[in-house]
Amino acid sequence: MSAHANREYVQAIYQRHRQARRPEKRQILDEFCQVTGYLRKHAAPEPSGAGSAPPPRRRAVTYSAAAIDTLRVIWEAAGYAWSQRLHAQRSCLKG
Repeated sequence: MSAHANREYVQAIYQRHRQARRPEKRQILDEFCQVTGYLRKHAAPEPSGAGSAPPPRRRAVTYSAAAIDTLRVIWEAAGYAWSQRLHAQRSCLKG
């Protein structure tokens, strides 16, 4: 069975799978495995998700442009400190 035919089949059984109760979902999943040749572990997400992945989540911007400019000025004044240099300074203070 081709990938295109698999997608069409998933779309055809999607609503039936969504509305079914658990025992019926098992039967639909067994039928899906038999028709497509998928293993059950691979086929389980297909009918419930209609074969599409959710869109990736994007983080919201944490700092405003003014805050970033201010932090950049402080970073330049500190001599472009980075984590390795800061770690070395902390170890000198402990000793």
